[in-house]
Amino acid sequence: MRLRNYLFPDAAEHYTALELFYEKLTGDLSIHLPLWMPGTQTLHQATTNGHALMAETSQVAPGQYVLDAGCGLGATAFWLARHFTVRVLGVSNSASNVARCRQLARDREAGHLTDFQTADLMANPFRGDTFDSVWNLESINYLCPKREYIRETFRILKPGGTWVSMDRYGDVSHAGSVAAPLTAGFYTAAHWEGVPALLEYMRQAGFADAAYLDLTPHVLRAPGKRRVGGPRAALALLSSLRHPSAYPALFRAYRIIRASFILMERGQMSYGLLSGTKPA
Repeated sequence: MRLRNYLFPDAAEHYTALELFYEKLTGDLSIHLPLWMPGTQTLHQATTNGHALMAETSQVAPGQYVLDAGCGLGATAFWLARHFTVRVLGVSNSASNVARCRQLARDREAGHLTDFQTADLMANPFRGDTFDSVWNLESINYLCPKREYIRETFRILKPGGTWVSMDRYGDVSHAGSVAAPLTAGFYTAAHWEGVPALLEYMRQAGFADAAYLDLTPHVLRAPGKRRVGGPRAALALLSSLRHPSAYPALFRAYRIIRASFILMERGQMSYGLLSGTKPA
């Protein structure tokens, strides 16, 4: 069944335009908010905290097959392959990002464990009972309707497989003007739903043990001005100055992140981990 595609083309254009910026932003290819858990000292630790938590929750084990749904520049896929010796398929709707991932896989000699392809996740071209786990790391909010995406994710998981989704969540339709950057361009109000609704979609799809872990305090706890990238962010920005086509995308990204932090501070949005298992 082909689902109605709400994954707007300009989302791919956004990540293509900012490819160089995001590659240099954190130093480890990560394109997600850092988690400043207790004891975290460096940005690298903060960005890998999310990977570690998702791996623990999904019980990743050597030899498994993992779908990285919305793979960015491959940070998650390479981390999984290196730490768990699993096979990872990374999917993005940015052909440029996928080409860069493949090049990085060759450079890192990770091609035997990682593969990358351009695909529309809302079309879900995968067979049922294919993956041991499906990871959405800050990609679920590009996908809509979420009820259908979650149902299809359940279908492609093997029995006993787990879905994990770490992202920002919240119904922003009543958040006022501060939410404007989150409801324009490749986002609309329909893209943002609260945790209770998503948990219900998971239960309807058949997931067992549907759960949510609120991590918002660990996002807001970032030391000083290091919420996104600190000094590396400045260096990444400088690297983008030679590409004026990236300026609108940079401005959009800044507005989206700023609005997200304001809403998290107000308690109108949360950042956390959704998880559920397909019964064996």
